[in-house]
Amino acid sequence: MRPILLCCCLFPLLALAQFKGKNVFKVNLGSLAFGNYHVTYERGLSRKVSLSLSYRHMPVGGLLYKEEIKKYIDNNDPNVINTIEQTTTGNFAITPELRIYTGAGRMRGLYIAPYFRYAKFDASIPARYNSTVAGVQIEKNAIMQGSIQSYSGGVMIGVQRYIAKRIAVDIWIIGGHYGISTGQMNAVIDPPMTTAEQQSLQNTLNGLATDPFKTHTTITATTASMKIEGPWGGVRSGISLGFRF
Repeated sequence: MRPILLCCCLFPLLALAQFKGKNVFKVNLGSLAFGNYHVTYERGLSRKVSLSLSYRHMPVGGLLYKEEIKKYIDNNDPNVINTIEQTTTGNFAITPELRIYTGAGRMRGLYIAPYFRYAKFDASIPARYNSTVAGVQIEKNAIMQGSIQSYSGGVMIGVQRYIAKRIAVDIWIIGGHYGISTGQMNAVIDPPMTTAEQQSLQNTLNGLATDPFKTHTTITATTASMKIEGPWGGVRSGISLGFRF
């Protein structure tokens, strides 16, 4: 579905492409190091102004650099290690932006780019709770699965140059965005939890609540849900390589 969504988003811009030299298709090189696939289509509207649309996708998988994370937290607790091993994440983002160039030449030189970003982050995280089996206390995991969606706006400063007229080098010097986020994580528990187990899981999920995010949890014998909302922010920096046509 996501490739189809990307094509639908790009089609209106591609339909405008009538003259050579007003279009640039780019790949973000820096994002590849983090397991992301990030492409951008830019269309020149005038000598100083262009529109661009970016799509970023990171397939669902284990945490990046989890071995380094284990070293950083310096904790040999098998439960913590197990949580890191079992956590999976993935995301995608769509970012339309307006670019205003200050240099001479179409889509060339220093630019200022106000933009909007929609992003969705999928995750699966084990939440521990205490259980008593045959008089012995053990720890179990409730696998919380769900997503967080964010809506934010910001401004970026960058510079775009060309090699042999057709090869574009787009450097994102610095950018930042701020907005809101909402999400929900759910788990199905089998066998059903006792009252004590429900309270233990409730305490674990309550411990995940950190300012400025707000959470609301609902626990039953067979389900757990956690709603999340709060501010969202981020920075942009990197380098892309593209082809002008």
